[in-house]
Amino acid sequence: MKRNGNEALRAISLDPLFLSMVFVGMLLLSGCASTLDRAAYHYSRGNDQYDKGQYDQAISDYTEAIKINPNLAGAYNNRGLTYSHDKGDYDRAISDFSKAIEINPRNADAYVNRANAYTQGKGQYDLAIADYTKAIEIAPRLAMAYYNRGISYEGKGEYDQAVADFSKAIELDPTNAEPYSNRGVVYMVKLGNRKKACSDWKRACELGDCRNYNLAKGRGDCK
Repeated sequence: MKRNGNEALRAISLDPLFLSMVFVGMLLLSGCASTLDRAAYHYSRGNDQYDKGQYDQAISDYTEAIKINPNLAGAYNNRGLTYSHDKGDYDRAISDFSKAIEINPRNADAYVNRANAYTQGKGQYDLAIADYTKAIEIAPRLAMAYYNRGISYEGKGEYDQAVADFSKAIELDPTNAEPYSNRGVVYMVKLGNRKKACSDWKRACELGDCRNYNLAKGRGDCK
C-alpha cells in the first residue's frame, strides 16, 4: 500500500538510528563530517546490515569504520561476531576480538566472544575458560559468561565445575532455560543423578525448552 507523505514522516521519526545515519550521510556528502562522524556512520550502518542478515555488507562497513578510526573497538568486536557466527571464520574472529580487547581491556563482551570462538571453532577449552574468567572478573554478574564457562568445563570433563557455573548462571538469570537444560544433562549423563536431572529439565520446560524433558519422559526416566 502506498504511503502518503505524513505516514512516511511518522515512520522515519520512530527510527532514531535511521535519522542519525541520514544526518551523518548528509554530512558525508557535504564534506563536513569529522573522522569520528564518518567512522560512526559506517559502524552504525554495519550494525543495521547485520540485523538485516546482510553479513558481507556488514563486514564491509565495519572494515571501513576501522580504516577511518583504527581505535573503534566496537567495530572489531562486531566484525568478529560476523566472522564467527555467520561465516564460521574463527581465526579472523579471534583476531578481531583480540584487537577489541587490546583497545579496551575492560570489554567483558569481547572476552566472552573470543572465548566462544575458542570453544565453538577450535575446541580450545583452556583458552576459553581463561577468557570467560577474565570476563567474570570485569563483570561479575554476567550470567552468560558463567553459563558458557560451564559448557567449556563440561567439554573438558570437569563436571563439578560445570554444575557450579550452570548454577551461578541460574542464580543470576533464573528465567533462562539453557543453564537448567545443560545442568540436567550433566546430572543425568555424567553424574548419574536422575532426580536432579528431571527437576532441571522440568524447569527448563516451564521456561520454554521441553526437548530434554520430553525425551526423558518418553524413555521413562522422568515423570
